[in-house]
Amino acid sequence: MRANRSNEHRIGWLCAARLAVLVTAVAAFGCGRAEQAEKPFEGPSEEWRGQIAQSDLNIVLVTIDTLRTDRVSSYGSDLVDTPNIDGFASEGVLFSNAASTVPFTLPAHSSILTGLYPPGHGVRENVGYTLHGSIPTLAEVLSEGGWNTAGFVSAFVLDGRWGIDQGFDYYFDDFDLADFDTPNLGSVQRSGDVTIAEAVRWLDGRARDDPFFLWLHLYDPHDPYTPPEPFKSQYPGRPYDGEVAYTDSLIGEFRRALEDRDLLSSSLVILTADHGEGLGDHGEGQHGFFVYDSTIHVSLIVRPPSAAGGGRVVDAAVSHVDIFPTVLDAAGLSAPKRVHGQSLLAMIAGENVELDRGVYSESLYPLLHYGWAPLRAIRTDNRKLISAPRPEVFNIIADSRE
Repeated sequence: MRANRSNEHRIGWLCAARLAVLVTAVAAFGCGRAEQAEKPFEGPSEEWRGQIAQSDLNIVLVTIDTLRTDRVSSYGSDLVDTPNIDGFASEGVLFSNAASTVPFTLPAHSSILTGLYPPGHGVRENVGYTLHGSIPTLAEVLSEGGWNTAGFVSAFVLDGRWGIDQGFDYYFDDFDLADFDTPNLGSVQRSGDVTIAEAVRWLDGRARDDPFFLWLHLYDPHDPYTPPEPFKSQYPGRPYDGEVAYTDSLIGEFRRALEDRDLLSSSLVILTADHGEGLGDHGEGQHGFFVYDSTIHVSLIVRPPSAAGGGRVVDAAVSHVDIFPTVLDAAGLSAPKRVHGQSLLAMIAGENVELDRGVYSESLYPLLHYGWAPLRAIRTDNRKLISAPRPEVFNIIADSRE
């Protein structure tokens, strides 16, 4: 037994040394965007592209704020019923090992919409940062390619003044700070049903001849946890879980709106979370301080227009930064050279693709607010290194709670 433990310790630290090199390399991304290398993209077969990827493809991106993966039934949870999220998973591809780039709303969405890690797009936290206008966004590239683009957000932290609205023909932020007694960045929000109603209104009034890109952001699982009935009563003493169940019902409402307008069958739907929530794990009540999987491991589900062959699971390590090139690949558009992500379209098509990389996450909150060391993490398919004054290495398959 002693020899086995010693061997495991040696292997773990060899892995740590290898991954530490990756952390250093990723941290260097912020030194100059001109040095970011172009990533080769592995496309799907032409036969599959003819069935799914098309120039008139509608693209629907749904991001759920503060959603822990272990509250989603299709990820193996029995804590909350999430039949509507699970429905998309059963008709598409579930990525079981997806990582947020950072456990904050604005920088995580900046990564989703640019394909860049935070050192590349420069947004490191919610406060004091703006996405620079020189960085191409998903909405900008799609708009230039002929897509109508619209974004519908449920929290002030994604207000257009922070630059996240670049490229959207219509952007629904419209937050009146006078409506809030003591407004702060995290508390200014609206219920997802209001956001969905505006998205549906836009769908009904849009130009019908062009494809569209619609981004829907739901903030309800974020604190304060105040689920409406019947979800409050269904999860007594578990208000966060009630919020997750309520959000799942909103996903069902939005899906029905797409179906009623005969749009689901012509849309690529991507559903993900920006980050999770601590809920006391590792002593973290909410999110932003640590880079453990309670806040970094996120759901990522992709449903192609044709649900044939759905219900597959991909276990490779993937990241928020992969969404940008994946969408552009599906739309038949070229991604900018300066992008950190890789297209997942071949994986979605069922091809066996080896990415052979680690994916990066960070939190600079300890540094920016307390002068402590920043936290950075690299995950592979089965291991994760947290680079800190005392590094930690985890087998995330055998020790998912770290």
